[in-house]
Amino acid sequence: LYLIPTRDGEIRAYNTTNWATSRDASSGTVRINDTLSGSAISAYQLSGRGGGGSWQVKRAFFNFDTSGISDTLSSATLKLYGRSSGSADFFVLASTQHQPLAGGDFGSRINGWTTGDNTSNVTYYSDEITSWSTSGYNDITLNATALAAIKNDNDFTFCLVEADYDLTDTEPSSGTSYNTGFFWSDNTGTSKDPYIDYSAAVTDNAVF
Repeated sequence: LYLIPTRDGEIRAYNTTNWATSRDASSGTVRINDTLSGSAISAYQLSGRGGGGSWQVKRAFFNFDTSGISDTLSSATLKLYGRSSGSADFFVLASTQHQPLAGGDFGSRINGWTTGDNTSNVTYYSDEITSWSTSGYNDITLNATALAAIKNDNDFTFCLVEADYDLTDTEPSSGTSYNTGFFWSDNTGTSKDPYIDYSAAVTDNAVF
């Protein structure tokens, strides 16, 4: 059994002032209807010519219609077809973003999100993802909290957040860039679409 997204996209906060202005931005630039992204999840600080620099944070958001699921699930795996860089480690975090995405969803719609280190504030739907294929599907195991949300919520929503810098509010070193990319659902055809593969728990109804 599988689910395909009803909406997916990224929100980007970019500036040439400092790390905090990007990371704690109240709103960002929304990108939807894209076919692919080489940096759907991102944290970087790049130095500029003649001094100065630029800072960027990107977060990827997904909505799945789960209104038809009422059974307890035994497993669920998010499948993302990788592209380009895979240097940004990340978590799948619970969120409640609008559909379609709005710029203000950047931080305010990630459950528990605030300024500073959010390691202990957010709701995790996965372990940290630390390896990435750029030429095939990546399997991301969703945890028991995510399985319950898929069963109980009509709209299963989450955000992919860079783990080492964005989540912890740690400024990347100058000249460093951490990006992970993948194909979105608007890519032509379905061979590289994001989806969730899931299984319902088996119940024993035998009568003795």
